[in-house]
Amino acid sequence: MTNQDIKAPKIPSASFNNLLKFGMSHFSSPRAKKRAMMVLGAPGCAKTALGYALAYALGYKDHEIGLTRPALHTPVDEVGVPSVFEMEYYVGNEKSTIGLTKFNPPEFTHKLHTGEIKFLIIDELPDAPVSVQNVWCGAVYDFDIAGVTLHPDLCMYVTGNRVEDRSGAGRVVTKFQNRVYQFEMAHSVKATVNHFIDKDVCKEVTAFIHWRGEDALYGESGFQPNDPINASPRQWEEVGQIDDTLPANIFMLGCQALIPHALAIEYVAFRKTIMDLPPISEVLNNPTTAPISDKVDVCYALISRLITEVDSVAVFQKLMIYVM
Repeated sequence: MTNQDIKAPKIPSASFNNLLKFGMSHFSSPRAKKRAMMVLGAPGCAKTALGYALAYALGYKDHEIGLTRPALHTPVDEVGVPSVFEMEYYVGNEKSTIGLTKFNPPEFTHKLHTGEIKFLIIDELPDAPVSVQNVWCGAVYDFDIAGVTLHPDLCMYVTGNRVEDRSGAGRVVTKFQNRVYQFEMAHSVKATVNHFIDKDVCKEVTAFIHWRGEDALYGESGFQPNDPINASPRQWEEVGQIDDTLPANIFMLGCQALIPHALAIEYVAFRKTIMDLPPISEVLNNPTTAPISDKVDVCYALISRLITEVDSVAVFQKLMIYVM
């Protein structure tokens, strides 16, 4: 390692599961959790989902979780509008009054003050103008928004796209970066599959990503900002929501509207093969009578699936009876 490597700034990259483990430990510490956690990454890689997963894992209820999108706000939306009040003062023995202003915090900010919101997700902060980012600098560092003190037990989690993604995100101001834990979300097949299983995402989508590997997530070259469609985890979730009773050509059309054309073709073919597989339970329980497909691709897929079931000699013997 050279001196240049040591000096080169680099945000650590970690999977969904590892970030979840770190966040649970971090936000469980009364002292450490006062420092916000920021996760950057490509669009649709489950950054916001990680925030909710953290909040739920820590035991917070829906009404205790708040989400704000600073990119949609102006500083006034965050600090509130001023009102005038009179203050008395004396010049010598002469009494005078003067009109002063103070900010009236919005309802959302007030909930951060009272503790009604216990876990705050600050979503897509890099999309916000610097003036709004400055408001959140004070929030994450001083626990203060325009004189309103935030509840000391508040947990703050920040998300954002990267500048290179060209999604509209700008650079996060340096003073904010120096006040948070910074990470980059690394997409991985294992993390995505586990996340989809936990969320009960369509089984065929989950199986395809597990089979196809890294190329199913953002494609072979990773996220491409110049492409109109990228195969992000979020897009795959939506693919799983397409009505599977649609005619084949209409179902394909829906897939191609969400993921790249080549992956859509692969997925539809994979899904058809999966749907043609006989029930695994029937093969294991009745190996002599379970149906055998006359399609070569289905047979190959079935053998691959059955191999994963071999966890004892007895199961192996049943599978050999079926195969023979």
